[in-house]
Amino acid sequence: MVAGVTDREVTRVRDAIDGVLAAARGGDENITLDRLERLIRMSEDSIHSAVWELASADVQMLRTLTGPEMSDDGRPVKFELRDTGGQAVSVDELDPPLRSAVRTVLALAHGRDDDAHRQLDIVDQLGEPADTGAVLVQMLAWTLELLGGCEQADRPAPHWLRPVLSTDD
Repeated sequence: MVAGVTDREVTRVRDAIDGVLAAARGGDENITLDRLERLIRMSEDSIHSAVWELASADVQMLRTLTGPEMSDDGRPVKFELRDTGGQAVSVDELDPPLRSAVRTVLALAHGRDDDAHRQLDIVDQLGEPADTGAVLVQMLAWTLELLGGCEQADRPAPHWLRPVLSTDD
């Protein structure tokens, strides 16, 4: 959880995320963008809170989908990154927002909350709102993909994301 964020604020951010994801799944770009804008404008910390909640949910879904390969038993978690041509890519070669998104998920997968926060702080220090927004959009895209994977594999998604699976908004 992002420091200083109350349970009530987390619930509000999660509800807003659900709205964005449901609209995206429904294929309505205008509603998706409207809901995304509302999420971003909720508070000063709404983007960080949303990225944190999405990254945490993504880790849960990755564990659910991969089973023992990504269990919570202390074994290292690794991602194989590939470019559009299928070639392996180092995380260091990624654009800063994508690099931050990957490292945030990896940090949370390893129980290193401080490192995850540090990754989000790095993006903020770049001073470009578009970079922070790019991290959020990347997390939303991964979450949509992982929700689809959970649905297809008949695996549970985090409880707060389940309403997204039951809507065609």
